[in-house]
Amino acid sequence: VSSARVRANYNARIMPNKLVLIRHGQSMGNIDETLYSTTADNAIPLTKLGWLQAREAGQRLRQIVKGSNDVHFIVSPYVRTVETF
Repeated sequence: VSSARVRANYNARIMPNKLVLIRHGQSMGNIDETLYSTTADNAIPLTKLGWLQAREAGQRLRQIVKGSNDVHFIVSPYVRTVETF
């Protein structure tokens, strides 16, 4: 068995069956780009609409992962992504 085949078999075993990507909700920077000149990009928070979008995304995600025993999350440390999470 070639090393490429061994590697392919290993990768097939460890890779998830499903990958879900979710973008953060609307941020203050989305509605006022001048905010980027006074606030660090990673510190820009969600708007009220962004919080509503985050809640909706969470509800949809719950349905997607329902019944899954092995779920992992990778979340950016940016304020708006943590707020969305």
